[in-house]
Amino acid sequence: MITPAQTERQEAELSVVTALRRVLDAGQRIVVDRIDLARLDVLAALARGVHGAVFVVVGVIPIAIGWLALMAGGVVLLEGYFTQPVSLAIAGAFNVLVGIGLVLVGTQRMRRPEPVPAAPPGPPDATE
Repeated sequence: MITPAQTERQEAELSVVTALRRVLDAGQRIVVDRIDLARLDVLAALARGVHGAVFVVVGVIPIAIGWLALMAGGVVLLEGYFTQPVSLAIAGAFNVLVGIGLVLVGTQRMRRPEPVPAAPPGPPDATE
């Protein structure tokens, strides 16, 4: 025969086991929710990047057409002072120098580490 004390002990053990299961389940749900949140953040950042890249590509097309028109006008102006092949060589050299300058600036910016943003102010740390 089971005594009331044994019944209480079994119920206490069951409630501890049940509580541990609930804690583990809650922890797993938190981890899964964090992973889902991180995935959504990555997808949002990717969508922003793709939309930005589309606008950059579409914007580069008229800039390139304008640059070609400026270079053609420069060649026409230089033909008054030089022959056509020399005018084309001057315009080409100008484009090469501009390109080299842009590549150098770009490589320097890629090497420079980005500053780490400051942590937002929050509640004081309990260890302080």
